[in-house]
Amino acid sequence: MLGLRFAPTQPTLATVCLSYAYLFRVFIMSNFIRKNITDSADDFLNIVWGEIQRFPIINGGDLIPVETSTARELTEYLDLYAGIDAWQVKHYHNAIIGIASRVQWVGKKDPYNSFSIRIKSKTGKPTELDKRLNAIQTPGFIYPHLTVQAFLDKKGGNLLSAAAIRTKELISYADYILNCFQCNDEDCGIITNNDNSQFLYISWKRLIEENILYEENILY
Repeated sequence: MLGLRFAPTQPTLATVCLSYAYLFRVFIMSNFIRKNITDSADDFLNIVWGEIQRFPIINGGDLIPVETSTARELTEYLDLYAGIDAWQVKHYHNAIIGIASRVQWVGKKDPYNSFSIRIKSKTGKPTELDKRLNAIQTPGFIYPHLTVQAFLDKKGGNLLSAAAIRTKELISYADYILNCFQCNDEDCGIITNNDNSQFLYISWKRLIEENILYEENILY
């Protein structure tokens, strides 16, 4: 029987490129979680959470930012449709709570100490307010149980103030304001941006007066 010999083959350019592509992908995936946390989510996890988790309305638990999920499609849907930025895992209750977080950097200005809610998008698509109201009013739809707004002096900087509130109460009050009366002062009003998008702001002071927000869930 004739012996068969196979001459060693030289790697082609395509093979080399595929090998490097694979190694590059491995490197990217090893840094995937870190690279997919936005500045806001990063500051919320590393700076804000440690200070506010003692609020009675929050009461401990572990925080898992939604953006660290490798299931990108689910992550995008949770953020885009449900408005959930992070999961609060309460091991002692065997439960998980969704949290919406907004971090603003104010530089040398005083923190605004208010919640802001998008009420008009530049494209005319459903806004944060539209989506939360729809979810609250539709049985089975999910939305963040809590909303947290925090103010830092700069990205990765110092926490100036933060507050946590039940999303349902915040959104319901925002809807009441927009439909029942006008307000445009330091405690409540509408900001129109250059792209024609609009935000409704409601001061923490106003919400405290309405017994919707409580001092025990605020950090100054």
